[in-house]
Amino acid sequence: MKQVFDSEVRDLILKCRDLEILKRVLRHYIPLINEYVGIEEQIRRIVSEVSGEIDGGWIELKWAKDRRYWYYYYRYRDDNGKVRSVYLGHVIPERYRELIRSKTLLMQLRSLEKRRSQLIKELSRFLG
Repeated sequence: MKQVFDSEVRDLILKCRDLEILKRVLRHYIPLINEYVGIEEQIRRIVSEVSGEIDGGWIELKWAKDRRYWYYYYRYRDDNGKVRSVYLGHVIPERYRELIRSKTLLMQLRSLEKRRSQLIKELSRFLG
């Protein structure tokens, strides 16, 4: 993607007659291009880190016996929409910690993809 931007920016520079206008335009769009490249790198990193099956589940802490005893449950919705539970005990197993981490990364990924779409729209107006 960077090579496309480089050639299009080079063409823009060669066609532009007013150097001040060109400087103002580039001052605005070069940071956007750099942000786009950074977002692409972050997206690649996050996609490589996401592991496990992300199923929309969540962890709940349950108290029992007048709050003298507690344990964790992993809750999720089955194919019919009914909430199901998996007993985890006092410590959240690594598999479920990884699912939580993957869900967090997925939320970051959605946010980055939204910003990437905004940048693409703005840059496409600039580059034509």
